[in-house]
Amino acid sequence: MDIRPATPADLPAVQQIVETSYADYIPLIGRRPAPMDANYAAAIEAGQLYALGHPTVDGFDLIFMEMAF
Repeated sequence: MDIRPATPADLPAVQQIVETSYADYIPLIGRRPAPMDANYAAAIEAGQLYALGHPTVDGFDLIFMEMAF
């Protein structure tokens, strides 16, 4: 598989992955972790988000470049 820039079509999978990945932290820290509220559409547009694989939760890896949460 190749690493590729994420596209707008990847956004729903990105959001689902982030929500699933960080949801367990909400009760521990009493709030939503910052990555849950990041603007991934803007990150994709700015070329800061890369993907490995296809946009599905089971087979998708994300690589964040230069994002500040």
